[in-house]
Amino acid sequence: MEVARWIVSYDISDHRDRTAVAHRLHALGPRLLYSTFEIALREPDLRLLIRRLAGEIRGAASMHGIRTCSRCELTAAGTPIEAGQLVVVAR
Repeated sequence: MEVARWIVSYDISDHRDRTAVAHRLHALGPRLLYSTFEIALREPDLRLLIRRLAGEIRGAASMHGIRTCSRCELTAAGTPIEAGQLVVVAR
């Protein structure tokens, strides 16, 4: 199975859990927005990661992984938020 690029986003109410998830995702790829990262994983590995992270969260939360296609990769523009720049995705 091939490695794919994913946009992973979350909404986590507990500050400690939110910070822990951010650190785990940051180790896998750049932060695009405050609760959104771009990572490269095989689909089974992404599903396992989300399951494990969800199991560690105490409060209300949601997490989503959206696979980017080759067309999306060509139309994305910008710099990750950590560089202090705006990220624009054109259609």
